Amino acid sequence: MAETRRDLEGRLKLMRQKQNPRAELEEEDVTTASKGFS
Repeated sequence: MAETRRDLEGRLKLMRQKQNPRAELEEEDVTTASKGFS
């Protein structure tokens, strides 16, 4: 239980990348798009 939130997020991202290598790129696109709208 010594894992920080960043550790958990990092592992989730790695798992997602293995399932879908483009997931990170799509996430970045969504983030930049929402920044543009706000």
